[in-house]
Amino acid sequence: MDLKLRVAGDVLIVNLRGELDHHSAAEIKNDIMHEYSSKLCRDIIFDFSELYFMDSAGIGMLIGRYKQVCINGGSVYAVGVSPVIERIFELSGLNKIIKRYPTVEAAVNAVNVKKEVI
Repeated sequence: MDLKLRVAGDVLIVNLRGELDHHSAAEIKNDIMHEYSSKLCRDIIFDFSELYFMDSAGIGMLIGRYKQVCINGGSVYAVGVSPVIERIFELSGLNKIIKRYPTVEAAVNAVNVKKEVI
């Protein structure tokens, strides 16, 4: 698993590459939450465009990040969701709590529109 993190304003953008499974989920969770907290982020955008596998540990990691972000008044977004990952979203119920957009730019725009409304 390769993880790239970057911050745009108060949005943490997480690029996941490879497999998100029980071998990597705990470390990824820690890396994400350290960056999220230290940079005072509010929202998270997960870029799944280079992710080709996710198991229940990955689902759990996403649900945990969703809960933490909601506590902070933010939202979680997903981009680049392949048909395989979309099926996992549907089976796990993630599709009901995580908004999906085709690109990182579209998700960032959605975050900015949300901020204008609030």
